Amino acid sequence: MDKILLLAAAIFFLIVGLYNLYQTYKKKETYIPVIASFLMFFVTLIMYFSPVLGSLCLFLSMIILASKWPALKKYQQKRMLDSFNKNDYSEKLKIKDFLIGTKPWGRMALNYGAKKAAIIYSLCMSGSIFLFLYIIRTMDIFIKPDISFILIFSTTYLFASYYYMHGYFKKFFVMKENVSEKIN
Repeated sequence: MDKILLLAAAIFFLIVGLYNLYQTYKKKETYIPVIASFLMFFVTLIMYFSPVLGSLCLFLSMIILASKWPALKKYQQKRMLDSFNKNDYSEKLKIKDFLIGTKPWGRMALNYGAKKAAIIYSLCMSGSIFLFLYIIRTMDIFIKPDISFILIFSTTYLFASYYYMHGYFKKFFVMKENVSEKIN
């Protein structure tokens, strides 16, 4: 069972890597997401054949990605703000907007402010992670995360996502105010 999950993870990272490569080529952006995706693809593929060597490769890839953290953070912020700015917030929300994209979150930031939008976003995402990990805990598979790990991981994600999303929402809110002042 664990071999099938590793193979599925490798295929997932390959698909994400190819998508990132297409987006990078199309938009002429940084290759960091492509490198990260393919690194994870190779790590999971190596883990499939040799768990010890795969664990070592995972550790090394985390070091490599940590060295690129400032560039990755800058790229993520640009991508998030561009995503917020391309939306037309006068249109009605559709069901697909809640599944993909940032339109509901951008609208929430404009209507309720950056702090409330970041709190709601963080609660939704960390709640989803908690639920996902708890479901995995109840299933009969090789991974059984401890409830304390689930709580610590979900709480850490809650605070980290609040910190980052509050910054994104605040910058987006300021950008929208500057645009509306120039129009008036």
